[in-house]
Amino acid sequence: MTLTDVLLDLLQRADARDEEASLVDQDEVAAWPSGALELVTECGLLASAAPATSVHCDACDDDHWELPIWASAENGGEPRAYIRCPTFGLQRVMPARLRRYQVSLVGLAGALARLPRTEVTPRELTQGRIWHLGQVDLQGESGALLLVRGIAWGDGADLLRQLGLAVAVGDAWALSLSPPPVRDATWPVPTMHLPAVLSLGDAGLAIRRDALRGGPAASVPAGHEDAKCIMRRSGGAWFIRYDGVEDTIPHLVGLGYLAVLLRNPMHTFRPEELVSLAGAEIAETVTGSEASAAGLRTWHEAEGPVLDEEAVKQIQQRIAVLQSKRSWGTLNSSELAELQALQRHLRSAMGLGKQPRRMTSEHGKLRASVAKAISYARNKIGEHNPVLALFLEHAVKTRGGFTYEPDRPISWLP
Repeated sequence: MTLTDVLLDLLQRADARDEEASLVDQDEVAAWPSGALELVTECGLLASAAPATSVHCDACDDDHWELPIWASAENGGEPRAYIRCPTFGLQRVMPARLRRYQVSLVGLAGALARLPRTEVTPRELTQGRIWHLGQVDLQGESGALLLVRGIAWGDGADLLRQLGLAVAVGDAWALSLSPPPVRDATWPVPTMHLPAVLSLGDAGLAIRRDALRGGPAASVPAGHEDAKCIMRRSGGAWFIRYDGVEDTIPHLVGLGYLAVLLRNPMHTFRPEELVSLAGAEIAETVTGSEASAAGLRTWHEAEGPVLDEEAVKQIQQRIAVLQSKRSWGTLNSSELAELQALQRHLRSAMGLGKQPRRMTSEHGKLRASVAKAISYARNKIGEHNPVLALFLEHAVKTRGGFTYEPDRPISWLP
């Protein structure tokens, strides 16, 4: 995980309607790069929240949460916390794991107002939705800079009316927490996607003024193709445009699957349908080079159990070592990420009775292979456009069937 990943995740949480989604627990923070927590708290993006009342058990492979049991320490030391695991009994947990943080919209607005040096305290124009960040000079013109939240919440008409009232007195530019729609006659202000102009580095938050200057031009009138999102194959490469960022990525089978899904929102495909529509032969669902690079096997090679007994034993031994380090508070962020990944992998590979799950049908093999190809393609996209990769991670569902479920209407051109 990088500082960019941290920023994108927090901005997405800030745009969520559910207040619980804006909470970040200590286990998540432990996987962040060193110093990231200090950076986002110092700039005001994250604030302390009420401690958690339960803790996720990392002693076993079962996904369960338990209430902590507190025990007084001798000689007036810090109390100790334990949870009762149904499998392994009493397990000590570090009290720090109960810490929680919350994305602060007020803090974010304040940080954004400071970056262009507007020299004003942000004003909340519409509760929880629109903030006035001050006056800025862009493209030789002076206007208000606004922060907008919840464009995709379904009450667009009301938000448009409120935004129109906010900018009625003069020119303005808006920063949106979610990708803005293509501007047409009903959209009153040039709007830029905040993750596209904001960055997080070792010195803290920074805003790309060149991107701000390009903001109004990015809001192209309806009907202009370059305002759309594009995923188009040309020979051995794919041209992709999203949120104003353009990239060309060498052909991957998983990109073909994604292209089909993106052009058919809310439709659930069986793996056989997806393969057929993507124009790939079933036996070539994942090419040899892709499988090698991703550490995968093609579906027709995936015989027998997902993990053999020796592999399960080795994973369990490594998990035990990492859990021991965590109980003593000596686990670093990379080791925590490894522990969480191993636990997820083991859970997905084990069936009823804790026995290794087996690939029992051609359909199951094909479904698993298509899911892996999509995941590999999404990771490759992330190397070029992390904003799009994060969007796809949440919008493309690969459990059971395959469905693209965007949280807002997006037009993808072939």
